Amino acid sequence: MPRRHEEIPGSSPRHQKSFEPRLLFALRRGLCLHRRQLTSWFILFGPPLGVSSYKLMAYNAFISYSHTADGTLAAAIQSALHSFARPWYKLRALHIFRDQTNLAVNPALWSSIRDALDQSLYFILFASPEAAASPWVAKEAEYWIGKNGTARVLIVLTGGTLKWDHLASSFKSESTNSLPPSLLPSFPEEPLFLDLHWARDGVTRLRMREPRFHEAVLQLAATLHNRPKDELDGTDIRIRRQNRLLATSGLIAILLTALFALRQARLSHEESIQNLAASLAANSSKVLADSPDRAHEAALLAIESNRLNPSFEGNQALRAAVSLLPASAHVYPPEDSDPTERIRDMAFSPDGSILAVARDDGSTQLIDVVNYKPLGFFEADEHPAARIEIPGDPQGASLDNNSAVSVAFNSSDSLLATGTRDGIAHVWGLPGGRELLRIAHGAPVSQVAFRPKANQLVTASDDGHVRVFDVARAVLVADFKCPGKMVSASFSPGGDLLAALSSEGVVSLFDPVHRKLLRTLIGGEAAFNLAFSTSGKRLATSSGDFAFVWEANTGRQLLRATHAASSETLTPMQWIYNAAITSDGKLLAYAARGDNLAHVWNVETGRQILELKHDSAVAAVSFNADGTKLGTGSYDGTARVWELPSGRELERGSLGGSAEVVAFSTASGRFAAGGGEGSVFVSETRRADRPAYFDLPADVRSVAFSPDGRRFAIATRSANWLSQVRIADIDGKVLRDIEFQGAPVIDQLFFPDPNEVIAQWSNKLFLIVIDSSSVIPLAEVSGEMRIDPSGKALAAQHDGVSRLYTLPGLGQTTSVDGTSSALLRTADEGRLLAFGTTKPPNEFSIDIWSVASKARVSRIQLPAELTRLAFNSAGTILFTAQSENLQAWDIPSGKQRFSLTASGGIDLIVCDPSSASFATVTHGRLTVWDATTGARLAQLPDVGYLHSAAFSPDGRYLLTGYDERAAALWLWRSSDLRDQACARLTRNLSHDEWNRWFPKQPYRQICPNLPATN
Repeated sequence: MPRRHEEIPGSSPRHQKSFEPRLLFALRRGLCLHRRQLTSWFILFGPPLGVSSYKLMAYNAFISYSHTADGTLAAAIQSALHSFARPWYKLRALHIFRDQTNLAVNPALWSSIRDALDQSLYFILFASPEAAASPWVAKEAEYWIGKNGTARVLIVLTGGTLKWDHLASSFKSESTNSLPPSLLPSFPEEPLFLDLHWARDGVTRLRMREPRFHEAVLQLAATLHNRPKDELDGTDIRIRRQNRLLATSGLIAILLTALFALRQARLSHEESIQNLAASLAANSSKVLADSPDRAHEAALLAIESNRLNPSFEGNQALRAAVSLLPASAHVYPPEDSDPTERIRDMAFSPDGSILAVARDDGSTQLIDVVNYKPLGFFEADEHPAARIEIPGDPQGASLDNNSAVSVAFNSSDSLLATGTRDGIAHVWGLPGGRELLRIAHGAPVSQVAFRPKANQLVTASDDGHVRVFDVARAVLVADFKCPGKMVSASFSPGGDLLAALSSEGVVSLFDPVHRKLLRTLIGGEAAFNLAFSTSGKRLATSSGDFAFVWEANTGRQLLRATHAASSETLTPMQWIYNAAITSDGKLLAYAARGDNLAHVWNVETGRQILELKHDSAVAAVSFNADGTKLGTGSYDGTARVWELPSGRELERGSLGGSAEVVAFSTASGRFAAGGGEGSVFVSETRRADRPAYFDLPADVRSVAFSPDGRRFAIATRSANWLSQVRIADIDGKVLRDIEFQGAPVIDQLFFPDPNEVIAQWSNKLFLIVIDSSSVIPLAEVSGEMRIDPSGKALAAQHDGVSRLYTLPGLGQTTSVDGTSSALLRTADEGRLLAFGTTKPPNEFSIDIWSVASKARVSRIQLPAELTRLAFNSAGTILFTAQSENLQAWDIPSGKQRFSLTASGGIDLIVCDPSSASFATVTHGRLTVWDATTGARLAQLPDVGYLHSAAFSPDGRYLLTGYDERAAALWLWRSSDLRDQACARLTRNLSHDEWNRWFPKQPYRQICPNLPATN
């Protein structure tokens, strides 16, 4: 035990980092503890490491050594003593002085060493011949021994010899060469020294894992710690284990913290990405609705939304935008920005390959719309082949304006005519462009038109005359005088009637053969244009305050349409100034000033059925050949195509300025629009997300894909009310329309192989061989029938027994006893059988049987009575539905994958053969879901009441059949919609547009196939 009142020297406070040093620091400051309290401390915690007497020194030991001989060893020993038995909360277990680590540059070297010696508890002497020869080692040793004696001198022999003379009780001077000579007589008794000769061999690694080095350090540390060797070694082992455990725990904690931080950062990043994607999808929809000329921007935003985070909202935004992007769209800009480049009229050639454009500057441009290249301009020859001069007085009408206001092809594509406001009508020969005839009128010409199947040209002019010319003979063959200025004239499609419209709203009908007036029809207060239906039986006119439809043969007025209230009359600023009629004469469309609408009327009912909105006044309307589409041009700078009768927008093209002229090709279906600043827009009118669309004679009851995905079949009825199966390829080309008798309707279609189709009506089956268009009735099977989706197996249930047959041979393979169920289903080419069972009062389940083993492989309990049941083709997923609630089950485990709730009662479950997705039909709308998570992926547009649907084998396409006598092939995946959008777009976002939406991100091409845009 220590002497109670022994003086305790001071120590640096920077070493007091644990509870033990703080206690000793308190002792050093003069706070004395009662002996019993101090004894209790040592009993609990042991004596403080490094304290042998109860003086607190700055250093536990001072190492004196030869730098040249033992510098490396001294450093290794110092480091090992610092770490041996070191608790985790201490910087070092012992504080060992070594000049190279503890001394800084100073002006008094020996004074610094002396101070260190005074503050050291032990003196460790590295004995060697080099140390014996070192004056510094001798000086340090002499000072220590002179002050403290040899009791705390620890000798470490690293080289040379030490021999003790027992008789003289001192080291033998003649045999000892490792100690300074002055130290030889200083030791009163023989010391126990540590022999480290081996540490100088240059081979042994001086580390604690080396057993000899560990033992050497342990011997020194035991003395310095004043602890038995075995106890201290055990303490070191325990502390190292604790330190390893703490280090491991700390590392794990750091890793877990880092992982948590990374996870939180990732979640935060994912959340920000999801928020950005949702914002882009919402902004895409907003841009599309608010800015009609920015459909390209809306599409690019939707593409980026789906790239960042594929979602249902992103898919819908992308579909909405891509559905309006024109197919094969090309814009032909004017040669310069002169206002005289304004387009006044356009016409397609009969074969649809050439577009003629009449401009305000008097020129007529031809564009090859098949090869997408302008062909040049037709201009008046200096010496035309023939001339006709019409004398007359323009009565104040200016002939200085040479605007080309009308252009027309003849029916054989051999002639092109234009009429200009300087009173000239030109006729050019095609394809050479030679001016064959020039007709000089005495007044401005408002319209030219050819008589079908004859080289006769009619002109309408401001002098009130409608004239007919024989182009081949260059002669005037008829001249009809009408009241007022003539604004429009046209032959009926059959060429047996000529209609002319005057500025006073009077329609004059002439017999061009007998050259006589047949009748006069009184219209509105003004007049702008007239148009015949394809049959020639009906005629439409725009007459200011009204648009009229007339029966051409009788002159009977069929419709007088206006958008004014019954008590109002349209002012000139609201006048109707462009009208069009469908080929069958059943629909009328007109454009008017004063509102932003294109109005569509049903001629039969006399009622308006659609108002199609632009963002500015509508300038022009035009129907396609079959009346299923309406093209509109507006001063909002867009030309649009609308589906009829739904009124759904199909396409949107943008022109600079305004779109004032629109036209459809009757042959190719191409759509063209002309802008006020001179640009021409031409496209093919087909939806990007709908590769194929079919108008059919009756409603569609069933659809199916061939196993190779190259063909599909559509079940309907023919015009003869016979069952009909239409076969088409994946490009939408109709291959066969196969009619047959024996079934009033077709309930289901299946493809056993690419050339055969199984058609089912009730319990009747028919085998259709596509290549030969033959239909073979198959033998009837009794009972409730269900055909496997593969078309290769049939299950029939009768009297509680399910029998399995092969198709198309109908060979019975096996039978399974079970409860009768109206919801019998097969999967995996007939290898699995599922049917619903019910036990009173309210137990509902599905039994799944293996046909091969005739054993039940799974039973699934249901929450309510089953209304729909479907297998995926592989038989690994079973879908069950009770009204609007649906569940997906893994087979054979019977574990529920997910459940979902549709927007209404589920009428149909359609499985994707790839098993990646599935679809439900609710209220005639089809929604696609993820088959793994149940997440909603896509929804097809509402184009009719959907009755049947099928996925292609690869899951890429959806084939749908509608009650509205139509079928359609759809793309539904966002990746496919993106590819379609990038194929139709002509540019990426500009840098200004990019900075508006992505202000802190570097510019990137959203569509890699398109160039960056400045």
